[in-house]
Amino acid sequence: LARELSLLALILALPRAPPTLKNDTNMKHYFGIVVIFIAICYVFFNLDLYRQRFDQVKWQSVYDHSQYCVPNCEFRGNIDDPELYSLAGYHFVKGADPSQINPEVQPLTKYFFGLSILWFGTALPVQLIFGVLSLILLYYLGRHILGDYLALVPPLLLLIDPLFLDQLIRPFVDLSLTFWI
Repeated sequence: LARELSLLALILALPRAPPTLKNDTNMKHYFGIVVIFIAICYVFFNLDLYRQRFDQVKWQSVYDHSQYCVPNCEFRGNIDDPELYSLAGYHFVKGADPSQINPEVQPLTKYFFGLSILWFGTALPVQLIFGVLSLILLYYLGRHILGDYLALVPPLLLLIDPLFLDQLIRPFVDLSLTFWI
C-alpha cells in the first residue's frame, strides 16, 4: 500500500504535461501497446496455469461430495469458488438449468467460463479478456476525468494491484463485475 501511495503522490506532484505530450494524438495507441505487452508477459509467466485443462469429471466428483450436496451425499470436503464457477459454466453451456448449480451468483460470467472451457479447455482466457477490457475502460474514464496526461495512472495502478493480478489467473466472477460496472 505504501508503494502505491508513494507512486500516486509522485505522479500527482508532476508538473502538467509538456506541450508535446498534450498534443500527442497517439497516446491511446501507446497505452494499448503497453497493456497488450503486459498482458502477454503476464500470460507468458503464468503459461502453465493457462495451459491447465479443466477436468470436468474430477470437479463433478468433488462437487457431488461437497458442501452443496449435504445431506444427500457423503461429505468429503469443500469445492472452491473458481472450480465451482467453471463447473457451473460448463453445465450451463451444455444446457443445465442455471437455478440448479450455484444460483446465488450471477450466471452470465459462468456462461462465459463454460464457453471458454469448450473452446480453450480452460476458463482463464475470459479472465484475461475482462481484465484487459477493464483496463481500457478505466483508461478512457481517466482520460475523461483527468485529461490525456494523467489518464494512464488509474489503469497502471490497477495493473500493479496483487488482487487484480490474482483474478487474472483464477476464474472468479469479480473481474467481470468490475468490467460491467
